[in-house]
This record gives sequence, C-alpha cells and structure tokens, in this order.
Amino acid sequence: MPQRTWFITGVNSGFGRELTRQLLERGDRVVGTVRDRAKVADLLERHPDTFGAEVLDLTDTGAIHETVDRAFAEAAPFGIGVTIVEPGGARTGFRHGRAPGDPARMAARIIESADHDPAPLRLVLGSQALTVTLETLRARIADFETQHELAASTDHLNNPRQYALPERTTSR
Repeated sequence: MPQRTWFITGVNSGFGRELTRQLLERGDRVVGTVRDRAKVADLLERHPDTFGAEVLDLTDTGAIHETVDRAFAEAAPFGIGVTIVEPGGARTGFRHGRAPGDPARMAARIIESADHDPAPLRLVLGSQALTVTLETLRARIADFETQHELAASTDHLNNPRQYALPERTTSR
C-alpha cells in the first residue's frame, strides 16, 4: 500500500488524535492542526519524519488558508484526493462518552475510504449524522423543487417553461 499524506484538523485529542494515531502506525504521513503543539509532543517524538503539527487558530481565516496552502504545496502536483468527512457525535472527551459514535471505528472507516478509487467526496459517519444529513437534504430539495417557475423565468428563452423540470412526487 502506498504511503499517503493526510491533512487533519484538530489532532490534539479525541477523534482527530485517534485518526492520526492509526495513520501514523500504518506508515502514512500526517500534517495536523493543533492549538498547542505540547499536546502532541509524544506523536512528534515518535514519528518525527511522518508527523507535522501546525498551530492553527480556527477563528483566524487567513491563518487557515495559509496553513492549508503550506500543507499541500509538494503534494498538490501529485493528484491529491479529497474526502469531506462529516462525522456525527463520537465518544471522546468532548462528548464525555455519551455519543453513539466510536472514534476508533470512525477513523478506520476514513482510512479505508482512501483505498477506494475514486475515494468518496463525502463520507458521513454515524447513524445520527446520516439521519440529520438526509433530513437536511430532503428539506433543501423540497425547497428547490418549489422554484421551477422562478428558475426558468431567468432563462434567455422564448418559452421558459419549455425547459422546466417535470413535477416530481416523492414518497416518505
């Protein structure tokens, strides 16, 4: 399996740390963001050639762009794949063990997704996250479907209704 480079936000604890730990143990490289490098000193010491920790304040938009650009500056020419991970609640210190998600299982599924070609653009983890995502998308689609006439009215055509989508019926 080829060595991959991963960019992960928030690797100092919880889900991000678990994902980073698993990736480093399998020999991949990780660039991770932290608020305090001291909290990942053990990972930096154990994996000096494959782990980099970038201090990042997520309230500083400029710093976010700069960190991401720096992380992907030798990797971009090599065809980086991107997966947007949308995890639900996981049993980390942040949630005090009450959430249904298992951070170790979630990390393993993310790692496995990189072996798919192409990797999924979006990866929803956790049954609660999937339920909320589907409900949100259904509501958004229903809203869009009410806009056929409005959307067609902005076309530069003699008959805007000619290209309107047919009415759809949905079952729930």
